[in-house]
Amino acid sequence: MCLPRSSNTKNPLSVIRGLGELGKLTADNLEQTGYFDKVIKQADKMNNMVLELLNIFKPEDHVVKSVVPIIEDVLNTYEHTCKLKSIALSLLMNGDAVIMVSEKLFKRALENIIMNSIQNIKENGFIKVMTQLSGGSIEIIIEDNAGGIPEDIRDNLFEPFLFRRNGGTGLGLFMAYHTIVNTHKGKIWFETNTGRGTAFFISLPVLEAH
Repeated sequence: MCLPRSSNTKNPLSVIRGLGELGKLTADNLEQTGYFDKVIKQADKMNNMVLELLNIFKPEDHVVKSVVPIIEDVLNTYEHTCKLKSIALSLLMNGDAVIMVSEKLFKRALENIIMNSIQNIKENGFIKVMTQLSGGSIEIIIEDNAGGIPEDIRDNLFEPFLFRRNGGTGLGLFMAYHTIVNTHKGKIWFETNTGRGTAFFISLPVLEAH
């Protein structure tokens, strides 16, 4: 997939947003103001998509890191949000391992999966994250009771713009797939039950188990 350069893509969006702001300032009535607000909002959404894509295809350098501390950092980020929604968030460690990781991008991949769960859990929810060693790999399982993935999108779940939560870009699971499979040479798959929930499985090659 060939992406345009950041500056070439973002400059037109900046112009569109700027014109929207100018139109809003010079609008004659609330109806016109509302139209320009929509222009600004859509320009911001497109800009977020561009940034998401640039982050996917221009990852930071890989470093040697243990997996569990990275997961703990991600879960700490969502601890307060889960408490507000009465979601039980837990981590069960059945092993840790050292991997070569693009840390910021890998964290974002985990965040995208967890945020999808948070957005779709209705009540009495849980998100369980588990780790386990399997041969020369470490597996991360992210399980929820968010009701399962609709059957009509399961075969194409990791495609861009297929599944978009409210306020999202539609790139979250595509980004997670690309990060795990292409950037980290791992595997990602899922098991889901309609009306119950979903478990995402991530398998990453290990440098050193401990």
